[in-house]
Amino acid sequence: MEAWDERSCFETMDPIRASVATISDKGYAGQREDVSGPLLVRLLQDLGAEVVEQTVVPDEQEAIVHLLTTWLDRASEESSLDAALDLIVTTGGTGVTPRDVTPEATKSIIELEVPGLSEALRFTGYGKTPLAVISRGVAGICGRTLIINLPGSPSAVRDGMETLAPILPHVIRMIRGQDTEHHHALNSSAFDERRAVLSVEEAQEAILSTVEVLGVERVPLLAAVGRVLAETVSADRNIPPMTNAAMDGYAVRGTEVARGALHLRVVGHVAAGHEAGVVIGPGEAVRIMTGAPIPAGADTVVRFEDTRMEDDHITVFEPPLPGENVRQAGEDVQAGEQVLEQGTLLRPQEIGMLAAVGRTEVAVFRRPRVAILGTGDEVVSPAETPGPSQIRDANSYAVAAQVQRWGGVAMVLGVARDQEELVRQGIRQALELQADFIITSGGVSVGDFDLVKQVMDAEGEMRFWSLNMKPGRPMAFGAVGGIPLLGLPGNPVAAMISAELYARPALLKMQGHADWSLPAVRARLTHSIERKDGRRHYLRVALRETSSGYEAMLTGDQGSGILKSMVQADGLAVIPETARKLPAGSEVEVILLH
Repeated sequence: MEAWDERSCFETMDPIRASVATISDKGYAGQREDVSGPLLVRLLQDLGAEVVEQTVVPDEQEAIVHLLTTWLDRASEESSLDAALDLIVTTGGTGVTPRDVTPEATKSIIELEVPGLSEALRFTGYGKTPLAVISRGVAGICGRTLIINLPGSPSAVRDGMETLAPILPHVIRMIRGQDTEHHHALNSSAFDERRAVLSVEEAQEAILSTVEVLGVERVPLLAAVGRVLAETVSADRNIPPMTNAAMDGYAVRGTEVARGALHLRVVGHVAAGHEAGVVIGPGEAVRIMTGAPIPAGADTVVRFEDTRMEDDHITVFEPPLPGENVRQAGEDVQAGEQVLEQGTLLRPQEIGMLAAVGRTEVAVFRRPRVAILGTGDEVVSPAETPGPSQIRDANSYAVAAQVQRWGGVAMVLGVARDQEELVRQGIRQALELQADFIITSGGVSVGDFDLVKQVMDAEGEMRFWSLNMKPGRPMAFGAVGGIPLLGLPGNPVAAMISAELYARPALLKMQGHADWSLPAVRARLTHSIERKDGRRHYLRVALRETSSGYEAMLTGDQGSGILKSMVQADGLAVIPETARKLPAGSEVEVILLH
């Protein structure tokens, strides 16, 4: 390291904080001494970096992803702005054997690939040995942390760090936002105009401005529950159609009873659904049931419990006011009156009103047909047994369930492997099925196999693909064949939260809803929260109602791949972009998930 003169570059900036991971089955099992990890630590320290953690994990994609997300989330959630994790360097697992999965694990984490760094490492390595060309290590950025994969041999580590030493200080300054003079050194796609980082509201507005209310269809009455009315409905008759009894009792002349005529002769009986067939004269009453028409001459009903029957007479001992216990014809709805407006959400009470005015079917706005396509070589159907480097397709089914919950018709298309033509075929299948909206998961970052954006560019239009939020920063939106396409991140939590924020309002608008705001409550945090990256965070929380309001408790690990954190959550605590530290007891908005 004495030949290096880059230490001065490190010393002219705030200390670089780094973590180091050795990826090795035998090293993890203690069957082989880890030489490369400690060497990497020493090389970084010689450059003036502060190595905060070093560990060994097996050659298992799930274990590597868990380690990387744990480090990234810990840095984001527990560190101050001045103690950010700038760099993660891995060594090992970059070759071509079935157990070499470090690149795949890293690609699933990073939001922005920097291929120039990995290409430089391969070029340098090739000068030492031709076998360097088979190294598949990647380099990229997640949040404000640079992640680099190095090969596993000590010589490759030393050569790799010698190559990186002149570059690292400058790259990290750029990631920190401290140096933009030489931006051409990074992957140019990072500066594509569509890479402009949008706020949540800007992205929502962009998507909502693209979608339109769908057409109209007529459906049977009970099929209209939860749908939006597409016509104005008026009453065909009075409701109730005639003046009738509101109580079981006796129909009487109200003014007569009010003047003290409390001993009356019962001259008939009227049941609901039957004509009265009798006229009440002075000193008379008619036994009447609720809903039965009021006989001619009567205008008031005395309740049974306010009378005493003796032979064919009643004695009224609690006289009502004139007109009491009677429902007037048309007092609910009058013939010709408009009872429901276009745009009304049809709840059970609206369905009841439609039935009351004689409707057996009704015009509603059509439900959007939503095609859902998973992507990735590592993703298999839930019915399959995954291989060592594979996972089951949770995303498609979670998002499909969300779509159905929001009123859409979900069409799960399966998984497209990491080949551009297969992704293209999946999207074409969605168009052939006459989808109104397409949702994909995975393939929207900037890795070699992030193909959804490429297909959107080739087949249609991509409008944006980077958001100022966590989880879910990489999310693509555009259109193919004139149909909106929302490309969700590949991690399940990020996919579900992004769908909640962006697919939900779009699908509600398409169905004619005027209100697509998210249901939310205010709650007090039970733990302090620290953030350093200037992004809006959505934390999974369980809610507990107390005498003074709701409390919000984190549901454990907040990594974007931890689906259990969603299973245990009642809502999403919204941590604003400007909040660097929220002490326990701080009140935040919590978006409800049920």
